[in-house]
Amino acid sequence: MRQAYSADSAGRYQDAVVQYDKVIQANPGYAKAWFNRAASKQQLGRQAQALVDLNTCLRLDTNFTDAYFNRALVHLKLGNHVFALTDMELYFSKNSSPEPEDWVFLSHAQEQNQLYKEAAESLGKYLDQERNDLVQSVRQGRLLSLSGRYKEAEDAFSRLLMRFPEAAVLYEGRGETRLERGAYRDAIDDFNMCLLQGKRTARIYQLRAEARMALNENGDALEDYTQAIARDTASGDLFLDRGLCQLKMSAFAEAELDFNKAIALKCNDLGYCLLARGLAKMQSGNGSGACEDWDKAVLIGEPEGRTYLEKYCVRKEPHE
Repeated sequence: MRQAYSADSAGRYQDAVVQYDKVIQANPGYAKAWFNRAASKQQLGRQAQALVDLNTCLRLDTNFTDAYFNRALVHLKLGNHVFALTDMELYFSKNSSPEPEDWVFLSHAQEQNQLYKEAAESLGKYLDQERNDLVQSVRQGRLLSLSGRYKEAEDAFSRLLMRFPEAAVLYEGRGETRLERGAYRDAIDDFNMCLLQGKRTARIYQLRAEARMALNENGDALEDYTQAIARDTASGDLFLDRGLCQLKMSAFAEAELDFNKAIALKCNDLGYCLLARGLAKMQSGNGSGACEDWDKAVLIGEPEGRTYLEKYCVRKEPHE
């Protein structure tokens, strides 16, 4: 065990695993050795193997509190979000004095299970003790917004901006919250502040474009989408968004070109991209091309495509 500790301390995790192997061979009922070997395997990125060791540790000692915590981290890495949350809750039920950072991990597990309100509350317990952690403060604001508590989220960002007036990320967070609750002009003001402070990312231009689209300021939105695409030429979704803006402006040929690009770049919702391209084609007078796109959209699971097929496309037999 001493040799294993020494290897762990020096960052020689594979050597530590070898030493823990020897301990376990000599005493397979020693829960701490299983726990420590799992921790070394976690450092090596061998999460599935670490999970086996942690299961054994907890079978040998159901009160090994830290094992629940580490197993939750492994489950998060492996995408087992329900199991991760269960283990985190077990850890907290057995630990009367958790570390401040433990609340952050609990909030991550809750967030992955879409328990945004609970995640924001857990993160609040951490921020009560670590008020200057800007990253987690921003995350809490976004969690509040995801849980539909937009006014609370906006107020939280505003309070943070009084303390950190130069932090563009706070204007971005507040702007997103205002966009979600429909305060489009205020959202634009926040995105303008981001740009003034040098945060000229594709995401900021995209968000400002969405707010401008909601206000029917389509020409300005088009310029923003173009700026966003210039900064992220590989995003099919940005071409989709610009295409929708052009469609709204009756620039059908230009919209179709953007939808072509979105499809070529494998936009996240391919069915919707095909649906939109079909609309552009129909408005340009290419009815047969539109019907082909809507047919493809239906085949890959876009239900709205069937509505357009039935309304505009004559078929010899029902679509299956």
